[in-house]
Amino acid sequence: MKVFGIDGPLYDLLSNYLEDRKIRVVLDGSKSKWRKTTAGVPQGSILGPLMFLIYVNDIVEELESEIYLYADDTALIINFKKEDTIRSFDQLNRDLGRLARWARDWYMLFNPTKTKYMIISNRHQDMYPSLKLNDEELERVPTYPQLGLHINENMNWEEHINNSINRANRKIGLMWKLSGTIPRHAVENIYTSFIRPQIEYGSLLYANCTQEQSSRLENLQRRAAIACTRAYNKTPTNRLLDELGWPTLETRRTYTSLVQLYKMENGLTPGHLKAILPPKQGHAGRYPVRRSHDYTPLLARTAKYQSSFIPATVRRWNYLDDDIKSKTTLSCFKGALKRKLFKKKKNYYSYGRDKWAVTHTRMRLGLSPLNDELYTYHIVPSPRCPHCNETETSLHFLLECNQYVARRNEMLEAVGPTVVKLGIDITKHHDVNKLLLNGHHDLTLHENIHLFEHVQLFMKNSKRF
Repeated sequence: MKVFGIDGPLYDLLSNYLEDRKIRVVLDGSKSKWRKTTAGVPQGSILGPLMFLIYVNDIVEELESEIYLYADDTALIINFKKEDTIRSFDQLNRDLGRLARWARDWYMLFNPTKTKYMIISNRHQDMYPSLKLNDEELERVPTYPQLGLHINENMNWEEHINNSINRANRKIGLMWKLSGTIPRHAVENIYTSFIRPQIEYGSLLYANCTQEQSSRLENLQRRAAIACTRAYNKTPTNRLLDELGWPTLETRRTYTSLVQLYKMENGLTPGHLKAILPPKQGHAGRYPVRRSHDYTPLLARTAKYQSSFIPATVRRWNYLDDDIKSKTTLSCFKGALKRKLFKKKKNYYSYGRDKWAVTHTRMRLGLSPLNDELYTYHIVPSPRCPHCNETETSLHFLLECNQYVARRNEMLEAVGPTVVKLGIDITKHHDVNKLLLNGHHDLTLHENIHLFEHVQLFMKNSKRF
């Protein structure tokens, strides 16, 4: 610790914290004798992770390969061409020998059976020299989990996406069970707070996934949207997302990548990340250019690299409006980018959880128990109203069918002041129907909820459903 400048009372305090430690093993209720330990740091403590990093910090010395430390996980990385295979494996074996000696010197142990290696390459070559740790040959694996990402030797993200989908599917099943018992906005929060972040973990890296993989992720979000709205399965995805104010996952990946590039450009990330950005077009020659905020496009030899983070995000950045790219703060940039990419959520859609709120939502989505909508999707043989010979649209049900005159008058009397406030002509049924289904952006949240309550009361009292 003194090497890092820790001295005086702080050094004495930490020394006292570490000295005279004892350990024992408990197995099925049986306890071993206490044994004094002179190495390591206490587990489960706040100081433990920091002290462990100090303890292993000198592991990087004298290594020829790049080394990355993730708490108690260590990774050696080397880039090599085919003709340098033998030399590169020799280098890795030398570094593995150095790590083994370091571990013996500091009373630690690297477990060869838990140590794996992987070769990431587009070439199909099965024969490589062996790697050894403590004289034991290491196992080569096609895929390996690292910090929650499942990385495979082809970098195609198939296993990572499969794993994310399987875990999220189980939680979406829980959403289905809860959707009938808690308010819709609470079900939406389950998805946006607990499930979607899990799906999007590592999205900066897997943004170059295949179209088929991307479609499977979008289908997963569609299932969550149906669980939130309790819409029919045949409801178009774009209507579901508009109803919830959710962008597609692909759009969210675009947003995340552009925010990351902005942070890299403006020194909000470690310096080595900014160094991998290509030069700006305005810096490429002697004279200023019109689009000085644009980056020089990167040439890519393979489609996989072309769709990876830097080349793909640079292209998206160059298409952004200059007034967005020139924002001086991260919060301003995020706000401007959200306004460009995301649709505004209508919060009043999410209130209510009973049968009538669900029916109201289904009407708004264009697929409800009304016969005209069911007929459009080939679910019933006729679009006609059960009480008259007219086509049973939402407009007909809410404002025209003679079967519900008394209940309709009660609804219109209750919402009449709102209609007048917005300057809508009560005789123009198309405009009134649009208001009853969708609310209005000029109304407050409370006013829209009040409007919807009367529409849903009309549905209940009509006894149509």
